[in-house]
Amino acid sequence: MLTNNETDRVFCMSLAAELKLMESLGETEALWVLSHGAQLPIDRFFCISNTTIIKIRNLWRSRKKVLAFFGICVIIKQIHLHQKEIAMNFSELAKARYSVRKFKNAPIEDEKLAAIIEAGRVAPTACNYQPQKIFVVKNEEMRKKIASVCDYTFGAPVLVIVAYDKERAWKNPLMENYHSGETDAAIVCTHMMLAAWEQGIGSCWVGYFNAKDVETVLGLPDHLSVTAMLPLGYPADGAKPSRLHSACRECEDTVTVLD
Repeated sequence: MLTNNETDRVFCMSLAAELKLMESLGETEALWVLSHGAQLPIDRFFCISNTTIIKIRNLWRSRKKVLAFFGICVIIKQIHLHQKEIAMNFSELAKARYSVRKFKNAPIEDEKLAAIIEAGRVAPTACNYQPQKIFVVKNEEMRKKIASVCDYTFGAPVLVIVAYDKERAWKNPLMENYHSGETDAAIVCTHMMLAAWEQGIGSCWVGYFNAKDVETVLGLPDHLSVTAMLPLGYPADGAKPSRLHSACRECEDTVTVLD
């Protein structure tokens, strides 16, 4: 007896094979459209209902295969358009974001802060061990204590301090004393910075501090290691990118393609 996923796969392959369009349709894309539960991986932006899937299947079973194929093609084209739009938006976002060092004296809404933290929570980590530990500091007294050991908090209304758990981080068996903690934490920081900018919240990646001093202020146990700090807040009037922001090296200087 076939499972739902296997039935979907047989259905898609039969349709594509009969119409001799497997190459142009692509088995992966077809399976994506008719995946179990009819939910696409990009369901945040686009979703196919079960009703739509049932209609397409009924067309196939009633031998109206061209109409069924047309329905799948329309769905795939919509997916591609969404992917292109998302890619364009990300490219613009990545280029527009800059390090903010001057903030308004205004709080960040809880829902926006939660979205920023969520972006860090879902960030990829080695083996998905998720060793990150994120500290969100809104309390003014605690922010002053942290500012006493770090000169670059810029008076931001929120400080996000990113640490990693040395005991939880992935250990590379091929390299002695290497673990993924700092790399994982860096990925988490990047996700949060871009998520913040998407909502109009500025940030600055700060690493100029003695990690042990910050860990002492926070009262962290020995297995947690602080690696970065993100002051967060709305950019103040007059805030602008530094003169080095757009000084990017050419691809030829940083990328080597090995054919």
